[in-house]
Amino acid sequence: MDDIKIYTTRHGNLSIPLCVDGKQTRIRFVSKDNIVGFYVTADKAVQQAVESTPAFGTKIQLQTSGYRSAEELEIPLTPVQGISTWQAAREYLCNPPYSEPKRGLNTPEKICSRAKKLGLFFPEIKE
Repeated sequence: MDDIKIYTTRHGNLSIPLCVDGKQTRIRFVSKDNIVGFYVTADKAVQQAVESTPAFGTKIQLQTSGYRSAEELEIPLTPVQGISTWQAAREYLCNPPYSEPKRGLNTPEKICSRAKKLGLFFPEIKE
């Protein structure tokens, strides 16, 4: 997996043309406040094209780089004892301190995924 790079601009919702692998394409910076725009990519060819434009360093800046995808990050998981069913796990995640919405936890896969993102796992539940 390639490194993720985040580019910023002070020109809001900026759209610029790029030549990526010999093909013309456009990228769009997205801005919430119409002042600071963001563009995020892990594609090496797009990163190289952005960094070779004349706007790079003036209109466009590299905010951060070196991030990896969330799947590759190693988050230490804390075991939750006393939970032996998916329904109990769902209730556990829906109550404080997590207060996750129930509609997003309607399958065992979604419950497991959300728990993992929160740094939890349920060792007593058989998958």
